Formats: sequence, C-alpha cells, structure tokens
Amino acid sequence: MPLESERLARSANSKESINRMGIGEVRLTDCANSNATAREHHRPSFGPCCCHFAAPPLSPSTTASRRLSLPCHNKAHSPDQFQCFWQEMDWFLIFVSVAIIWLASICKILHASFYPYQSSFANNAAGSLQKKNVLLVIAHPDDESMFFSPTINQLTSRGHNMHILCMSTGNADGIGDVRKEELYRASAILKVPLQQVTVLDHPDFQDGFGKVWNSTVLSNIVEKKIITFDNYGVSGHCNHRDVHRGVQFMLDTSHREIEAWELVSTNIVRKYSGPIDIWLSFWTAHRSLNGQMHCLLNEHPLRSYVAMSQHLTQWVWFRKLFVSFSSYTYVNTLRKTNK
Repeated sequence: MPLESERLARSANSKESINRMGIGEVRLTDCANSNATAREHHRPSFGPCCCHFAAPPLSPSTTASRRLSLPCHNKAHSPDQFQCFWQEMDWFLIFVSVAIIWLASICKILHASFYPYQSSFANNAAGSLQKKNVLLVIAHPDDESMFFSPTINQLTSRGHNMHILCMSTGNADGIGDVRKEELYRASAILKVPLQQVTVLDHPDFQDGFGKVWNSTVLSNIVEKKIITFDNYGVSGHCNHRDVHRGVQFMLDTSHREIEAWELVSTNIVRKYSGPIDIWLSFWTAHRSLNGQMHCLLNEHPLRSYVAMSQHLTQWVWFRKLFVSFSSYTYVNTLRKTNK
C-alpha cells in the first residue's frame, strides 16, 4: 500500500504546515469520511483538498463586538432586527412630526401676514379698534428687536402710537453712542418714528450685569401706559429685571390708573422652539381669565430679522441663531401687570 502511505504522509505534512501558520487543525476523520463517501458514490476523491479546517475559537469580547457591529438588516430572523427597526422609526417619526409642526407654524404666520387678525389686545370693550398710546420700556438697545418685535409690529401695523424708552445706551463696552444710533435705525425698520424713541444716559442706569438700577428713580421717569419685561426678564439679565421692578414700583406708588403689560418669560425649550411655540402661546392665552393674557403673533418676522441686523455691534453668529430660532421672534405673550 505505498500509495496509501504516501497519501497519509502528505496529509500529515499538510497538518504540520497549517499548524505553523496558526490557521487551525486538520480534521483527518473528515478527510477519511469524505474519501469513503466519494468511493461509495463512485466520485473521484481529491485527497487533502477536501479537508475542512477548524478556525481557532474567538474570545467572548471579540464575538460580542462583531455581533454589535453588524447592521440591523443583516440580522435576519432575529428579534433584534425588529427592535432596531422600531428604534430607527421612532427617530424618523419624531423628525417628521417636528418638521410638519414647524411647517404648519410658518404657514400660520404667513397667513397672518396676508390676513391680519383682530387681536382683542387692540380692541376696546365694545370690540372696535381703539388707537392707543403705548410706551415700550427696554433696558438696552437691541431689546426691542430681540424680544418685543411681535408686539411692535402688530401695534404699529394697526396704527397705534408706539413709543420706545430705552433706559441705557448699552455702554458696557464703551460704544454707547454707536448703539444709540443702531437703535434709531432698527426703530425705523419697525415703523416707530425717530422722535418717539428716547434713549437715556443716566448715571444710575449704566449697562452691566453687576450694576443694579434704582427702582425709585426709574419709576419717576416712566409714567405712561407701558409694556416691559416681567420679573425674570426673558434672559434673566439683571437690568431687564430692574426695569420690571421699577415699573412695578411705579404702579404700586402711583395714584394714577396706568395700564401695564409684561412680556411672559418661557422655559428654555419653548424659548428656542422657534415658530412652534405659537400654538402653546395661543393655548395659554386662551386659558387666561378676564383677558389677563394676550398672544400677539408676529405678522412680519422678516422685518424683525432686518431690524436686529441694524445692531451691527451685536450682530454676531449666536445672535443670528437666536433671532432665527427664538420663539420671541414669532410670538409674544403679554400678561397684565397689577398693583
């Protein structure tokens, strides 16, 4: 049997070579079984070529990493496939839902631009349009464009007599005169006459986070029907809050009947939800009792963007994003301030 001996020797040599290469072990029994099967079915045997090699076992960590790296669509007939599919669908549905609500909000604003609605805020008790003298009290130049543009646009478009009182020049960086001129240009874009814009440069009202304004002095200056910040001041700026406290002090100490409204501050999610917040603002105002809250939709949001761009010293990238995605560009919710 020299031929059989030669074949076995050749198989042994193959096993030794494969072991040196680190591939695995040769299963000689599989070779023998394959040769026997081939002889039984009268098929030619090809010797060692029919051998099967067993790869070295993988470590548990390697097996787990390979399993995690497989895409969902390769896991056929696996429950994980359906779990991964629904996870992807969840994110897709969330994205589509937000896109639809965003589009519906933009359509609502565009509709208001072409077909202005009659807000009860601009009507008297009999329901007829009543022209009002309104004073907007702000802390710094650019507050009117960043936070109050929906209110300004709606009131000026209906012929109300709008005044702006800015309590400081925004001179924190030594450019107060420049910022004052920027406010004049922005007010012109917002249809507020230049002679109705007043910018104070009072020593007690200088711009800065660490500078507290005197509420008593401020209350003596403001003695008209007013709109201003609430006690949080939208962004939490201390000067915004000081303006509110000064107005509130004036209301508490004045013997005159002065109608005052404050801009409602919202949480950070609503604040940066863009036009989507108009629906929640409408719902909140609708639930208020006796007309204590009003929702004012910005019928000219592009005008607000152009007005803010007049503040060149403040027109940096993050304020551009703010004007684009802030809900205060699209809607204002005003709440009546009581004594």
